[in-house]
Amino acid sequence: MVHSAKYHQVLHASISLDLVVFHRVASDSHLTWHVGGMGLPVSASFKYLGLVFHESGSMTFALARLLQNGNGAKSRLAAKYKELDCDKSFPMMRRLFDAVVKPTVSYGCEIWGTFSSTGLSQELKKMTDLQLAFFRQICKLRRSVAAPIVFAELAEVPWLRTWWSQVLGFMQRLAKMPEGGLHLDILSDNIHDALQNPSVGNWASGVQKQFASLGMVSPFSDGKLGTVDAYGFQQAMLAREKSIWIGLHISPRTAPSARAKLCTYLRWFARPDRCSVEPYYDLPMSITKLRSIMHFRMGSHSLPIEQGRFVRPQVPRHLRRCTFCTTHDVGDEKHCISACPRFDGLRQRHAELFSDAQDSMRSLMWHKDQKSVCAIVLAIVLEAQT
Repeated sequence: MVHSAKYHQVLHASISLDLVVFHRVASDSHLTWHVGGMGLPVSASFKYLGLVFHESGSMTFALARLLQNGNGAKSRLAAKYKELDCDKSFPMMRRLFDAVVKPTVSYGCEIWGTFSSTGLSQELKKMTDLQLAFFRQICKLRRSVAAPIVFAELAEVPWLRTWWSQVLGFMQRLAKMPEGGLHLDILSDNIHDALQNPSVGNWASGVQKQFASLGMVSPFSDGKLGTVDAYGFQQAMLAREKSIWIGLHISPRTAPSARAKLCTYLRWFARPDRCSVEPYYDLPMSITKLRSIMHFRMGSHSLPIEQGRFVRPQVPRHLRRCTFCTTHDVGDEKHCISACPRFDGLRQRHAELFSDAQDSMRSLMWHKDQKSVCAIVLAIVLEAQT
């Protein structure tokens, strides 16, 4: 096969063409291609518009390069930020990460994003892990805090959903192209191959498999790209992400241990529907205080309910007693906030918050007076650390 890039041969006084020869079949190993009487070099791969294309047809090499670039961008960003000689700012570091690292890793995802339809390869898994690792690092979270909790707490869109949004946009642009163009001819061949051989693993095959996995009708009909239901697709993706929260126990205190942390977050800390309160991490405060609040809300703190998880032998959840009082209640977040005698003074100083919340932990955590909520949480966390 002959592919564009790598070798310059002047075909006309004002036209220059780059060519690369791939040999995929053993019987072609001695075949030589010529242009204008000159033999073309054989190459196993070439780089075009920043992506690496390999004769195997695999995107593994391109993804490995993007991962390398993403790690490099993350390291350079951290070094440049350090040179500013200023206090760490969560909002600023988050914006910089989104502006620098995210587009570096996501480059060309309109093409390779469809390869995630059959599960994440090793390279794609490492690319998605880069996003999660950044937030774990900046927030200093334990690994016991599950990814869904991190993304929900920070209202962060997982890169996988972003990549598929880009794929949808690309499909919509392709659908508007005029008939007879080169791009549509290539797309038609790609769709034809996918329809004739579902195991081919090309771009169109990935699109088909993703739509099918979401319970949606294929956007390809009669070998062409039809109407793309972008909204329905995005809603289906979001519903699949949220499925992790379905079926959780009604109370964290009686929930099975296997999903207790997810249950705790959902019932006590997740943003309620139609809640318009600005999140606490947009308030001006030091990164140290902000992390302490994040730890409390995401289950990465030092209260007995968490400390009992890490001792050996592990303390059963119902025996992780509060160490601040003599009530023998479980020392979890709700006990410390709402019932522990040690913090009666706090509750009296912020009586309006507790009155408004009506004994609902979730309502309290998302009270409109986030400044006072943060003051309560910080006082409890500080006590737990001493």
